[in-house]
Amino acid sequence: MLPTIGYTLREHPRLASVDLMVDAVEIACRPADDPREFAQAVNTLEIDHVSLHAALPGGTAEESTPWLLLDALRHVCFESGAMAFSDRWVWNARLDSPAAFDRVTRRLEKVVQFFSPLGFFLKTTPPPNQPAGGLPGADQFARLLERTGCGWLLDLSHLEAVATRDGFLAGEFLEQVMPCAESVQIHLDGAGATWDLYRHALRAGQEKITAVFLQRTMPVADDAALPRDLWLARLAAEAALLERTVGAAVSASETQSGASSAGDAS
Repeated sequence: MLPTIGYTLREHPRLASVDLMVDAVEIACRPADDPREFAQAVNTLEIDHVSLHAALPGGTAEESTPWLLLDALRHVCFESGAMAFSDRWVWNARLDSPAAFDRVTRRLEKVVQFFSPLGFFLKTTPPPNQPAGGLPGADQFARLLERTGCGWLLDLSHLEAVATRDGFLAGEFLEQVMPCAESVQIHLDGAGATWDLYRHALRAGQEKITAVFLQRTMPVADDAALPRDLWLARLAAEAALLERTVGAAVSASETQSGASSAGDAS
């Protein structure tokens, strides 16, 4: 199955041109936005997969979790037909101690339950001016996703930048974390090396990847490169699906051939 592919909409939906051939849109909703107005506007998009992303101060799972704001955003999701909600997670403390890890996972479990039956996705964002080593290790992050049931909002350019800064391989991080994620959404900026990492993520995530959102710095209506990047993103997803299909067929054929040979030998 192919992931839905579209873009992140940062301007107000009423002001954006959304007539491109896309089947997914992520709405970047700021705390200052009027949730009711957003719900009405999103309803006019006629998109198969709508996800709401809110970069809340401090991140969702902090002790000061803004439950009233989250409740308003949850209603936006229901009223607009959104299928998922995502927020960043700021790694502002080391989680080396079991007690600290337990506190964080319990808070995240509450958030996941709060948004159910919507999917909840977690985007990792190290705090500004943090020294090298800010992104948690793959094992630690994988355990966090596995224990809480969070989906993973994978920001490829961010992962590549942190991997370069901290001296680890982004592809290896993907391969270790991906099996523990319930499902995966991808942020793709379409720049240089992120295309290679995107193809790597498609191979590692396979059916877990539900949506891909192109990240843009200019209004959708003014972005001449967006149609090309949407096409490239879809082409890569189709190629990954074809590779899996052919690989499965070859494996099945080899298994059948081996069974036939064993039968003939007996």
